Amino acid sequence: MRHIIKTMVYLAFPFYKLKAIFKKDIAQANINSILIYRFDFIGDMVLTSLFLENLRQAYPKAKISLVAGPWSKQIIEDNPNIDELIIFTNPYFNRRKKTPFKNTLNFIKEIRKRKFDLVIAFRGELGTILFQYLTKGKYKVGYDYQGYGKLLDKKIKDQPKLKDQITHEVDRTLNILRLLNKPISKDSKLFMPTNLEASQKAFEFYNKYYDKKDLIIGIHPGGDWLYKCWFPKRFAKVADELIEKHKAKIILFTPPTERWLAEKVQFHMKGKVKIIDNLNLKEFSAFVKRCNLFIGNDTGTTHLASVFTPTISLLGPGYYERCKLFPQNSITIRNKVACAPCDQGTSHQRCVKHFPYCMAAISVREVLNAAELLLKC
Repeated sequence: MRHIIKTMVYLAFPFYKLKAIFKKDIAQANINSILIYRFDFIGDMVLTSLFLENLRQAYPKAKISLVAGPWSKQIIEDNPNIDELIIFTNPYFNRRKKTPFKNTLNFIKEIRKRKFDLVIAFRGELGTILFQYLTKGKYKVGYDYQGYGKLLDKKIKDQPKLKDQITHEVDRTLNILRLLNKPISKDSKLFMPTNLEASQKAFEFYNKYYDKKDLIIGIHPGGDWLYKCWFPKRFAKVADELIEKHKAKIILFTPPTERWLAEKVQFHMKGKVKIIDNLNLKEFSAFVKRCNLFIGNDTGTTHLASVFTPTISLLGPGYYERCKLFPQNSITIRNKVACAPCDQGTSHQRCVKHFPYCMAAISVREVLNAAELLLKC
């Protein structure tokens, strides 16, 4: 099916190019409405916040609409730099269940009616570019991967398989603004809104169980894909040593679906630990603000924690240059192995080596050394 679509793209390209000749250059165009496709997951949305701030500064009078999956709603819904949030489950990114084809058609029909001036996306795969093209926006800007970028008006050639050319996800988003010749503020920071209700819940919890002087360390041992998770025994050793050396209070953060992993860490620990598995993303943000340090695998939760507190990310199968933590008061630990990075997204339920050598390469001592460094800051 992909080969058929790609052939159609190449056949249609001359006609599309001819039509583009009669368009104004985008730099001279009057942009009043902008649509951003950001279908991917929590970490990607957290890292997009810096782009949104700069986009708002570049187009202060434009109405900015953003399309996101339901999993990212709480990350973006209160962001002051967008005017409208549209929730849609793109079947290309839906890990849980299939999106009915009828829903996709209805979504495209509604978006086409809006006639956006500028349509932006950060992924160059077929599953994103087709949405950009079918949206029928006046100008379509994004990445070109696998040749589908011929349907875009302005594009950046994306070569994710060339490891030495990988750029950080924040820079990938900002490159769109550079392509449009828009300035980027050096003062921009990652942003995640919290609310009063979440802050109150966190205050009551910490007030009940801890003193203000307590050193609190949060740990998230999960990661949606087992092969990108560090081992529970090693998390337990790190936690016990931090308790012994710093009298730290340990909290294990986990979604209900991965509570079993947190319980494994608890089982191997000598010291006391609390497990929290009932937080939404806004509540998690409020809770992690109080932590003096956060340790987790390469997940959206870990990127979210880094917005608020010094954080250590344990990265195995992901691309280091693209997935490392962005804030300066954070450390990403990764040791090179022959099979990493790998296409963890396309083989989501299995590891080619059947054992996560990339995660096994991360030692307890490395994590403890990183923790000591951040606790001194």
